[in-house]
Amino acid sequence: MTGPGYVFIVGSGRSGTSLMRRILNRSEQIAVCDETLFLTRGPLRAGFQHTFSRVGDMSTDDGARSVVDYVYQGAYEKSFWHWIQNHVDYGLFLRRLLETDRSDRAFFDLAMALYADGKPVRGEKTPAHIYDVPTLLEWFPEAKVVHMLRDPRAVFVSKKIKIETGEWN
Repeated sequence: MTGPGYVFIVGSGRSGTSLMRRILNRSEQIAVCDETLFLTRGPLRAGFQHTFSRVGDMSTDDGARSVVDYVYQGAYEKSFWHWIQNHVDYGLFLRRLLETDRSDRAFFDLAMALYADGKPVRGEKTPAHIYDVPTLLEWFPEAKVVHMLRDPRAVFVSKKIKIETGEWN
């Protein structure tokens, strides 16, 4: 393998994507970050890609700095971007972003690379990226996509339990 490998975990919510991520992350070769919600063009909402594009134009130094500032100042508490804020030095993130071509693909890849911390296979788990598999494969043609499926009755029970116990976010 000449460059990094990629794996993306997609599917419906409550289908086992978190379990699959934990299993893959047990490997010394693989690092799959939690939900970035970067693309998420599905029926529910626009992803962070859209939000970041409104914050700043990454093709300029000032725009790239604005996007990184946004990540470090406004990261949502239960998101991967909050993890970046707490585990990656601001200067390192900005410097590495400025060294890329500053495309959305490069930004997404940088986030995964920072999480992977040198592991040869990096990836991401956002179930809603099921709607964005064509984009993922265009950006990362050699990537592996793991599509998680679960009996809909089990998904229903899992969601019901989560709501009843107050764990639903």
